[in-house]
Amino acid sequence: MKIFISWSGGRGRIVANALRDWMPLVLHFAEPWLSEQDIRAGERWIVELRKELQDAQFGIIVLTPESLQSAWLIFEAGALSNAFQEARVCPYLVGLELKELSGPLSQFQAKKADRQSTLELMQGINAVATQQVEKIRLVDLFDVLWPRLEKTLLDLPSAAGSSLPPRSNDDVLEELVKSVRRMDARLDQAFRERPSEPQPATVVVRGVFPGLAEGVEDFKFVPERDLVEEVGAIAKVNIEDYGTTWYLIEPGIKRTLVRADGPQYVRRSRSLPLNLLLMRQEDV
Repeated sequence: MKIFISWSGGRGRIVANALRDWMPLVLHFAEPWLSEQDIRAGERWIVELRKELQDAQFGIIVLTPESLQSAWLIFEAGALSNAFQEARVCPYLVGLELKELSGPLSQFQAKKADRQSTLELMQGINAVATQQVEKIRLVDLFDVLWPRLEKTLLDLPSAAGSSLPPRSNDDVLEELVKSVRRMDARLDQAFRERPSEPQPATVVVRGVFPGLAEGVEDFKFVPERDLVEEVGAIAKVNIEDYGTTWYLIEPGIKRTLVRADGPQYVRRSRSLPLNLLLMRQEDV
């Protein structure tokens, strides 16, 4: 299992190298990879990065206070995020607190460089591996080998300007709001990019329609098509009369669909199957 390790700066490199040599002792299947080159490597490094990301199943981002705002780390974090699920990307915090993460790095579930959190990181990697280490054996191996990694962490040289001023509550709250907005935007994008397969829908028919009898009908609607037009064609009613003689209603929230909802309703809906109520004017 290839594990991509991202780092920046001298102390980050020391920790990344230590993780590369230490992890296979705990997880026999682990194949950690990191580049010995820095951002100055340019275009050839970009090609190599893309190749390694294609083969990686997990990503670790080594973060120190002095590398927290590294443009290169943020770039690699974005590449890791695009390569595979967020649950398989973990910032490893050296001398940092969780609340100090901001920007793209804050979207991931971070672990501190201490005994318990490092064990949790190893257990998380083991959980997604195809050839897992037995849970009890993993803990036993970790207990024996942790002091070796811990010594590297304790012996790290100090870094000038590595301490960061504490963030105010307003800064933390603002970053939280931004993170929620980013997550919401990604959710919206995911639903917009939903494959164009017909989506199931249950329609409760009330009233007299030429093409439908009263009762419950099951349909499938294609996201790219206009839902209102589709229902109108099935019920054999005039689309021009929508909103005056017949309606579609979301029964859960009792909202009447307007005509403009039709073209994007199926694609934007976040609940499947769709549930709709088809009614005549006199029944509304």
